[in-house]
Amino acid sequence: MFLIINKNFCLESVKYILKSGVFFALTVILLYAPIMIFRGYESIIYNRYVAPLDHLSIHEAFNHITISFTEVLGGKIISLLVLLLVVFYTIVKRRFVILVLFLIPIILMLVLKQTPFSRVFLPLATVVVVIAIADLKDGFKNTKQLNPMIYILFIGVSIATSTFLFFKNPNGGLETSYRVKYLSKHFDNRDVYLTPNTHDYLKTPIEAYLQVNEINYTLLNKDTKLKEGAILIYSEKNIENIKILDSVPSLNKKVYVGKVVF
Repeated sequence: MFLIINKNFCLESVKYILKSGVFFALTVILLYAPIMIFRGYESIIYNRYVAPLDHLSIHEAFNHITISFTEVLGGKIISLLVLLLVVFYTIVKRRFVILVLFLIPIILMLVLKQTPFSRVFLPLATVVVVIAIADLKDGFKNTKQLNPMIYILFIGVSIATSTFLFFKNPNGGLETSYRVKYLSKHFDNRDVYLTPNTHDYLKTPIEAYLQVNEINYTLLNKDTKLKEGAILIYSEKNIENIKILDSVPSLNKKVYVGKVVF
């Protein structure tokens, strides 16, 4: 991609990119080594969460990258503004090669028939934000210098708004931790049961939380007898003798915390 975009490409650029590629490839292998050793290659190669889809249209791929940008940039409004800035200056400055940045992931999705997690697009979103900021800076060059307090105020309002939106509807890398922490207020000093078919997106981090905090819990099976007042963590909505205390979204499902009441 960089070789295509770079007009002044030379042999040194190729050598540098190849060296960087080898370095990052070895780093990734090193970081994944413990998983491959203890869990086998299947945990990476046959990960069902990124399995190829039966069908993926151009519209679905484009829609996925749009939603992903919304998540990694912190909301629809800011992502729309950033994208509009980039598109506007791309047309004004006639540097259409930037459109390759958006075209490549869409083509890869169509070829692989996969829609990756939103975090995959974080590096691309960062590049787009940098381009948008650089364009804005160029746009202000010929205007009167702005008061520094405007920048401070803008940053303050942005941080406050982002914080409010995150706690209202958490998303991104901290989503799982936030939701497990939210449910954890029901776990202490009680008998805790966890159903095996609790949605995997939250089941593993919930188990990790229980183990790290030394909270005794039992994986539910058909022979388990629930105790009065015990806590049950599950994904099926309708279970007898359970009073729902709380719930959180888990991708396209929900994880519930209920109290056993006979």
